[in-house]
Amino acid sequence: MNGFFKMILVTSIIYFAVVKTAYSYCEGLEGNAGFNCKQAILAEQIQKEQWSLYSSREQELASSIGRINYEFFRVNGYLPQVTNETVAAMANSIGASNDELSFVIERMNGEYAYYSALNNVSSTLRDIDNLINNINSGSF
Repeated sequence: MNGFFKMILVTSIIYFAVVKTAYSYCEGLEGNAGFNCKQAILAEQIQKEQWSLYSSREQELASSIGRINYEFFRVNGYLPQVTNETVAAMANSIGASNDELSFVIERMNGEYAYYSALNNVSSTLRDIDNLINNINSGSF
């Protein structure tokens, strides 16, 4: 087995070990809650894996996109759909060139998937919390 395939094998084993460990945080969550929890973790792992493959300019762009998306999500509780309009607004905000638009789109799609999964987990956990509160108060 040559060095390249050994590296791929080791990387795959480490990746699946990290994901399996992270998935343990989802234990006990059934149905949509468990699915959404695992989707959020998987989306985060993919984002982290991609980061190491980025050039310094791509990391700069990704960091800027992340800051803007985080602030938007913090204020509004969601991210807007990735459309030509939102991509153009983001690209202008971070100073991306036309050649970098495909990267901006890729990163925005990845973050949209991550925040959507987080929002689904939060929504499901809020629903569970509300149900427990209603049961405890006798209002069910």
